[in-house]
Amino acid sequence: MSNSEDFRDREENRKHDFFGGSPRKVFFKLAILSLIVGFVMRMMDITPGTIFGTLGSYVGRTFADLGGLMGDIGVWFGFGAAIVFPLYIFIRLWRRLLS
Repeated sequence: MSNSEDFRDREENRKHDFFGGSPRKVFFKLAILSLIVGFVMRMMDITPGTIFGTLGSYVGRTFADLGGLMGDIGVWFGFGAAIVFPLYIFIRLWRRLLS
């Protein structure tokens, strides 16, 4: 077996591993599946915009809620830090003076 044949075999194996089969067969399967899913979506009057729009608004609300939580955590941190950091520095200085 020559180097070029070995290289071609490795390249084919990589394509096979990446696609989950030969690219031609995978493309054919995806095309058939797309037709079936498209038919069902059309019969149910669902569009990709409906699906992705709903998903997008859900993700947006989730991040907005997360942003609100992070804002609350920031306030809590600020309040706590206003007490904890000065106390920490005071205690460190006090111990240094006593030792």
